[in-house]
Amino acid sequence: MQTSESIGYWVQILQTVAIILSIVVTGFYARKAILSNGQSAKEMMRHNQDMTRQRATIDLLLHENQDQELIAAKQIVIALPDEASFIKYLEPSLCADEQSKREKASIAILLNRYEFVALGIKTGAFEEQIYKSLKYSDTIDIWNKAKPMVMELRRQKGRDTYYQEFEWLADKWKKEPLQTN
Repeated sequence: MQTSESIGYWVQILQTVAIILSIVVTGFYARKAILSNGQSAKEMMRHNQDMTRQRATIDLLLHENQDQELIAAKQIVIALPDEASFIKYLEPSLCADEQSKREKASIAILLNRYEFVALGIKTGAFEEQIYKSLKYSDTIDIWNKAKPMVMELRRQKGRDTYYQEFEWLADKWKKEPLQTN
């Protein structure tokens, strides 16, 4: 026959086991919920990053269309003859007049802009497909005109890093041309 003390002992044991079981079961379901919500949170973060990158690209494109200095630089470069190479702008004696100085400054503005955009695309700050869809031809045309000058600049300065991101982007797009719809 059991005494009231031994019954109390077993009641405490059963209560402790019940508490431990409830903790284990709660922990199991909590872990499952956290993992599930964690995956959802990762997906949400990825989606937000994609939207931010797309928005940054659209803002960049809008800014390019409103930047008067950039627009003027493009107009000057576009007005240069098709066979014109930018390489002449590395020779100071050929850039003494005001027109040549404006052209040289315009080329620098464009090259620096394309270097910035290429770096943004390479690092994932800008959405490549959106920019490529709208600026593919301009990017390739400007690089083709600028390439001899960039190569000579690198040779003269002994540094291969001048406009390397712009070159990377142009080469990439030449290998993967814009597709027609």
